[in-house]
Amino acid sequence: MEELVGVFVDANRLRRSVLSDILNVTDVNQAAVFLEALAQFLVGFRNRELLSQFDKCSMEL
Repeated sequence: MEELVGVFVDANRLRRSVLSDILNVTDVNQAAVFLEALAQFLVGFRNRELLSQFDKCSMEL
């Protein structure tokens, strides 16, 4: 269990680092547009119809 917690903590740090790097190289308007698009993307994962279509997709990732 402790190992799993460590994995989640490391993944969270990496995610924050990547977001921070992206936001540091953009101006205020670009950062706002990026964060808005990211929020819309994440909200899309709560849409059951969208998730159903994604699950049915036969394309390999």
